[in-house]
Amino acid sequence: MELPDEILLPIHSCPLFLVERNNSWNCDFWRVSHWNEYNHTGKRYHCEKCDYDFCLDCAKDIIEDWNNILDGKKGKFLHKSENHKHWLVKNTSDNNWYCDLKNSGKCKAKVDYSKADRFRCTKGCDYDHCGDCKDEYRIPHEDFPRELDCYIHQHTLKFQYDPPFKCSVGEAMGECPTSTLSERDNTSFSYTCGKCKLNICEKCSDLALKDIKQRKKGKEASIYKKVSFHKHTLIRNISESKAPCENCKESKKGSTYVCLEGCKEISCRDCAKDQEILSD
Repeated sequence: MELPDEILLPIHSCPLFLVERNNSWNCDFWRVSHWNEYNHTGKRYHCEKCDYDFCLDCAKDIIEDWNNILDGKKGKFLHKSENHKHWLVKNTSDNNWYCDLKNSGKCKAKVDYSKADRFRCTKGCDYDHCGDCKDEYRIPHEDFPRELDCYIHQHTLKFQYDPPFKCSVGEAMGECPTSTLSERDNTSFSYTCGKCKLNICEKCSDLALKDIKQRKKGKEASIYKKVSFHKHTLIRNISESKAPCENCKESKKGSTYVCLEGCKEISCRDCAKDQEILSD
């Protein structure tokens, strides 16, 4: 496997560059995975800003695993759980540990944890999943299409892992429908338009896919609406606004719809429903 000069993976927030230096160093990824040897010399991937090192033995497995995930396959080592904001990675340490979902009652596994598969947070949080919970609460990235060519945006949106980004839904609304901007981090994927710099985060993408399915059935969309009186897609805003509706010119109480592309006009809930277009 030929290793690239630069990589961007969910295990670290910054790009990692292939370097070769003679000084002794330790693989920082080892701390969460316990793979391979801890002490190294020679080539490795390195982040100068964070002083983060990633050995080539670990890199080969993780790069291959991440490429499989982006191709819509299940990861062998990397795992994204609906219960933790960072990616998890398979850990080979048999130190005393337990599944963090045990206390909440979500973990139903009746196993000796010292003998169970362990998945640990790639960012160093004291957080673990057992193998059973990995399958139970896994976010299935293979269920997300590689591209979205639909009513939500005029250009094709591509599924990809980005460096730090702001969710465009969050910027338009002040917060995402399911997570505030302060909770966003770049360990997740997004649907991105390279031409317009539009990003839709993982959670907002999931809601978008549900609305797309609803519209195909001829049913009303919940979050993302295409209406007759505005050229861009509108998204539901949970905050009230005193500004008048673009269509009926009235100021009404209740939630409103705002433009995903950042236009200042808003729509009241009634007009967004009555003037919705259910075909692309």
